Amino acid sequence: MKMKLTREDILSGKVIPPAWYRCRVKSVNQEQAKSDGSTNYVFQFVVNEGPYKDTPLKKWYVNEKAPGVATGFIEIMTGKEVQPDVEYDLETSVGKIIDVKVKNTEFNGRMGNDVDGFRKAS
Repeated sequence: MKMKLTREDILSGKVIPPAWYRCRVKSVNQEQAKSDGSTNYVFQFVVNEGPYKDTPLKKWYVNEKAPGVATGFIEIMTGKEVQPDVEYDLETSVGKIIDVKVKNTEFNGRMGNDVDGFRKAS
């Protein structure tokens, strides 16, 4: 039996120092929350440059019950202030570059790279 790993696969468990990283929005998907069946919007970011290039960050979740969590991200992606009752197409963020603040947290005994904030890539 054979297995082929990409560079990103290999780096998926690598813990990087807390800092701001230039990242690419790799994907945006929807998943059903296990707890109550509500919708989660799931974002995946990958470091885009520097010594940690291709390192994926932990998925960032925004639940439909608390969409305001995504306000800062949407404003950076659109370049505009978020307005009430406007639908935003989250999939348009895929492939875009953004600065992501990373913090290290432990979950089930393993350290990981959590998303802790966003800013416009300068």
